[in-house]
Amino acid sequence: MSGMEVAGLILGAVPIMVAALGHYKTNHKKSWSFRYKASRIDQLIIALENQKFFLEGDLELALLEAGFERYDIVSMDTSNLQGLLCRSDVAEELSRSLGRGFGPYKDTLGRCEASLTKIVQEMKGLVPGPQSGSLKELLKANSLSANGKYEFRSRIKFVLKDDELKQRVNDLGETTDILTKLRHLGTSLNHHEILSEQRIVGKFAVFLQRVQRHADVLYSAMSQRLISGCHHEHETRLYLENRSDAWHKRRVSIHFDLILGSPAVLAGSNMLSQELQVAVLDNEIYELTTPQARKQPQVMFDLPQPSESREPLMEEVKDLCSSLDQARQASKTLKLYLSQHGTLSGCHTSPAPARGIHSECRTQELVTLEQFLLQTPNNRPISLKWSPIQRMRLSFILASSLLQLCSTPWMAKPWTKQTICFWRLRPSPNADEAAFLVDTSHPFLVHKFNVAAAACPTHKSSARQQLLNLGIVLLEIGHEKSFESWASAHGFTLDTAYGSRYDAASAWLRDSAGDLLCSYYDAAARCIECTFQTRPKYPVPDWEDSDFRKSICELVIKPLWSICSGRAM
Repeated sequence: MSGMEVAGLILGAVPIMVAALGHYKTNHKKSWSFRYKASRIDQLIIALENQKFFLEGDLELALLEAGFERYDIVSMDTSNLQGLLCRSDVAEELSRSLGRGFGPYKDTLGRCEASLTKIVQEMKGLVPGPQSGSLKELLKANSLSANGKYEFRSRIKFVLKDDELKQRVNDLGETTDILTKLRHLGTSLNHHEILSEQRIVGKFAVFLQRVQRHADVLYSAMSQRLISGCHHEHETRLYLENRSDAWHKRRVSIHFDLILGSPAVLAGSNMLSQELQVAVLDNEIYELTTPQARKQPQVMFDLPQPSESREPLMEEVKDLCSSLDQARQASKTLKLYLSQHGTLSGCHTSPAPARGIHSECRTQELVTLEQFLLQTPNNRPISLKWSPIQRMRLSFILASSLLQLCSTPWMAKPWTKQTICFWRLRPSPNADEAAFLVDTSHPFLVHKFNVAAAACPTHKSSARQQLLNLGIVLLEIGHEKSFESWASAHGFTLDTAYGSRYDAASAWLRDSAGDLLCSYYDAAARCIECTFQTRPKYPVPDWEDSDFRKSICELVIKPLWSICSGRAM
């Protein structure tokens, strides 16, 4: 029997026992021997009522958290309440609210049942016949009469000495105190766990904002170091990262993975570009590599070292294309470092091993999310089909990347399925030549630097518009269907206006209820409806609002991350 069912028995038995004790007092108040234990009987009644009151409050909280209305709970009779307490969802809500204290809480309820059973067995006339006097038998043998009261046909006998009555009162008081302490302790622990989770979410939101500032600095540094003499236009493919390491690590390094080259070269069969990783330097690290940082004279010993063990010399990069060519001619890898102030430095190192982005089987062909979705699930080759976890991981990456790149030139184009790209992979030797292999685990954005442009492109879409686009992309990934195809099938005419896209997205969201995982559906709904906490100083959602960014992390990114890590329902 679960703890909640035991609580239902206790709540049903206590009113019968209180009525029986009242009946006993009425019939024995003139007895000389009763006068010596009348106060103990009153104490026992109070102890029983206190236990009932405490359990009713606990169960009311659990039922409210389970989604019941307060009016419905108050109007329930004992039989309905007992049936309700047998439900697993109610037990789960109480278990969640008590946390680690739920096990001791159930054990204490068992002690309460044992104490009440002992009292029932000592009250002759409550349960007719030679039954054991259990609470179930008590409830079965006694029911409310037409006038709403308990009536006892047999004379109630309660033969206990004063010290025995005192022990029963103490037992009830002790178990009630333990239940109270466990409830308070469980609530306090849960409160601190919630605060801890809120701190983790807040730190993650701050970390993503740091990434966003570094992404802005990186764009500016690259645009200043792409000289017009080599190519008219440079193309960068920036990989999108989920940054999930920052959830529980105190210190996480920031880096950006990208590929740089001219559009003509990147489209050719021989890719002369190079995959780069730009590491962001902390202030103190960068100062140690800058000669001006050492202001005090120090005695240095220059000991001879083998040439292969020396650290490569790091120099400021002024022309990215030239530095890439020099590294390529020397069969080296260009390693880049970005300072807090926008200085881009680099050094030539030995080629690093592949970072697991399928570089050995990657073709030069790009596939956008739109092209991916246009392949209907029924006509799609088996190699192109997504597993649910692949779709959830991609959604998590995109949601996290939005906070990393929002209000930066990297998102000069609206965040839609046309701007999210993947690599097309070579099929295995035994596969069909027409097989459609796509690396969906490493999406990236394509951005072109026009060296003739005088200024960086500015992104004018509002935070509300960007979140609407993200919500639409989440629905597209969840259903494996394009937004336009759904809208056309349901009579919606789409244009670039916010209102047109919002109306169709809201209708698709309502139509998706029950078809998607609850937490995934809620995340998409939050983005489309833009229901996030904001500070009063911001009249509309703004990326500069720290509360707004934290709310997105709490209500969108965290649920998606929980799905990917297998902790979501």
